[in-house]
Amino acid sequence: MANPKFKELSPEQQKFIEELQIEDTRTIDAWHSLFLGLAHFDKRGDLLRSAGCFFNTFFSAIIFFGVVWIILLIIDGDGLISYILPILAIVVSIILFSAAKRYYKEFEDRDIPNPLRSFLVPLLELLQQQSAGDSMMKLTLDLKPMGDLIGTKVEEETTDPFDYLSLSTKLPDSGMLAMKVSARGVRYPDNFRLTHVVVLKITYDGNTYHLAEGEGSFNITQEDNKIILKAKYKEHCKDKVEHDPGPHYRKFADLFLAIQEAVEKKSHTVRE
Repeated sequence: MANPKFKELSPEQQKFIEELQIEDTRTIDAWHSLFLGLAHFDKRGDLLRSAGCFFNTFFSAIIFFGVVWIILLIIDGDGLISYILPILAIVVSIILFSAAKRYYKEFEDRDIPNPLRSFLVPLLELLQQQSAGDSMMKLTLDLKPMGDLIGTKVEEETTDPFDYLSLSTKLPDSGMLAMKVSARGVRYPDNFRLTHVVVLKITYDGNTYHLAEGEGSFNITQEDNKIILKAKYKEHCKDKVEHDPGPHYRKFADLFLAIQEAVEKKSHTVRE
């Protein structure tokens, strides 16, 4: 059964779901519009995937207990008429189990790793709040390595690190933002859990800005008349890859705002 919600997406959104990759330069508002639709689609898909898991478990349990029921009837030596109900329960459950498998398979195949809606979309909304909606942003998003790890049989202790998000943009009345987020899978105990590494850098023009009194967990360097504030941190997720929300957004937002508060515009004295 075709998913009508998938057909409602734009061709570009459908292509992203199939490939989990995109690289382009467009406004932050345009990026937000693209990914917000995908986030809503994926949230609905997660609910349906959870429902599919429940129904599969439910019908499997009925089949199991039906078989046990028949075995007990055989042991007791009951007549053939006693087998009708458990056999009927098993047959109906097998039919419904197969139908549920076919219906929910499309949603399983179109699962988008959660960092898109749990981290990237809120990040774009934060930048919009900074009046950066019209700013051009170069963005590369590649969630395919993460998607490939979902349901993967774990054999190695770790996976090779991979970059799944990088972006750069000029913030209005502020500095140049550049950031990169990477991850690697760590075996725990029989599936992969991701360790995310976030690198954030904002560069300010030293002719226009100077350091304020703010402090935080970031490094400050000054070179070529530029003020560079940079932070790097890692987070290990305790959830499986399919449930991993990516870096904790609130932690990132607090760091981002703290960096912005560490500099301020120079005041210019007007001579009369």
